Amino acid sequence: MIIFCTCLILILACFVILSPEKKQAKFNNNRKDSDEYIPFYIEDDYLQIELVPKQNMAFIRKQMGEINAFRQKHFDGVGYIDIHVRENIHEETESLELRTDYVTAVLERHGFNRAKSINYRGYMYPANNTIAYGFPDFTVFVSTCEDEELVKVIWLSVYGLIIHVWEREAITNALYDLGTSTDLVLADWNSLELYDLSDKKDINRFLQ
Repeated sequence: MIIFCTCLILILACFVILSPEKKQAKFNNNRKDSDEYIPFYIEDDYLQIELVPKQNMAFIRKQMGEINAFRQKHFDGVGYIDIHVRENIHEETESLELRTDYVTAVLERHGFNRAKSINYRGYMYPANNTIAYGFPDFTVFVSTCEDEELVKVIWLSVYGLIIHVWEREAITNALYDLGTSTDLVLADWNSLELYDLSDKKDINRFLQ
């Protein structure tokens, strides 16, 4: 009788541990964690889509023309057989002396989330020294000078389409705000396109 009762208690204990309610609670916790904004960072994205002073527009167009000619000349039908190293921007973003807290305030005002963690090649790291704002498929990275008060460079990481209307509006308004208040333009070295951020039509063209 004692053995029977002991076995019955063990069976009931196993049933409670493996019950659907426990599994569902664990699943919900995972869902909650996965909803956190965690941008993906990879070195290949660095300054490939960058915000730079408007004074560079003529230089950027010339550079993009040279890169396009080089790309067509060195494509063998499968891949590229040589590498082109582009020249540095003449007027760097650092020269504008933009305050870091101003740029982050603009992003926060338009509903951008600040990242608490960074996904670097599948590994999660605290975003202690990384300033990143955005949404699941769109991130603005801000690198600061040594004193951290001034902005050194700003670049974007874009993955996938911006499908939510409110997200698209937030991104459009934030970029327009930065473009009109700081004279920044957007250089997309991936597509070899230059966008004037003081023109919402150009911003919409970038987001298409």
